[in-house]
Amino acid sequence: MGVTDESDALVCQLKQNDQLSGLRALWMGNVRFFEYAIASLSGLPVANARLLIHDAGGNGLRAAWAKTVMPQGMHPALRVALDVVAQTEFDGRDLDAERYSRRIVERTLTQHDSFGVGFDNDDLEYLLARVSKLPPAAVAVH
Repeated sequence: MGVTDESDALVCQLKQNDQLSGLRALWMGNVRFFEYAIASLSGLPVANARLLIHDAGGNGLRAAWAKTVMPQGMHPALRVALDVVAQTEFDGRDLDAERYSRRIVERTLTQHDSFGVGFDNDDLEYLLARVSKLPPAAVAVH
């Protein structure tokens, strides 16, 4: 089973259980899963959803999100998370994937404070719990 098949299967399972938004995957830096989630929620082919999500003007993401049944007020949180992921890089040191996720979560929370992006309490609790389980963003290189 390939990455695409696994993403499709998980998206279908979460959608059937009314647990699909893709936002939490995006907070962990999993843009591919987010693309599949938006495609599924909007009824768009994955290739079209991907083009809209990464539209340089930002209106594509809004258009794709508008086709979903998700709360439209979440759009700013999605935009912030996508911007944070685009600006965050792996550094190749020990525990890189975990520290990458922590940097994304921390930067998303910072953006939340700076721009007043609204997250519901469950999402904020998830982010805070997630960041507490991840190693520090800066780890000394040996």
